[in-house]
Amino acid sequence: MQEEDKAAEVALRLDAISANLLYPSETDEPFEGFYWLVEKSEGPLSKEEVREILALAPGVPIEERSFDAFFYPVAVPQDWHTEEELDMVDQFQEMIFELRKLVRKPQVFVVGNVEKDVYIVGKAKEGNFWAGLKTKIVET
Repeated sequence: MQEEDKAAEVALRLDAISANLLYPSETDEPFEGFYWLVEKSEGPLSKEEVREILALAPGVPIEERSFDAFFYPVAVPQDWHTEEELDMVDQFQEMIFELRKLVRKPQVFVVGNVEKDVYIVGKAKEGNFWAGLKTKIVET
């Protein structure tokens, strides 16, 4: 199987594990699986590498956030959660578990102003490509 075929298969698996989940912000947005065929052997991606991959203009803000901190609000049960919210927490925990089975050391990159694109990305465990989930957040 060629690298791009493997990458596309992983992106489809990521779509499947995130189906029906919305990341809450001022708008609740779905996740989408993606992949980048990037020549980089090891180590984390830098903001500059992500800027280059996405072909962002120099002035577009890009911020790296902690993976755990990004998912804390949606993946950690709270005493005040309703049964429905606890079910959603379980779904997010399952998505995170499955994501970690597919990629190494996922990173979170937030791109833009106010309406921001979020890339949760890591090196594929089986292949020479990067894959992850993309969503949007609104922060005013």
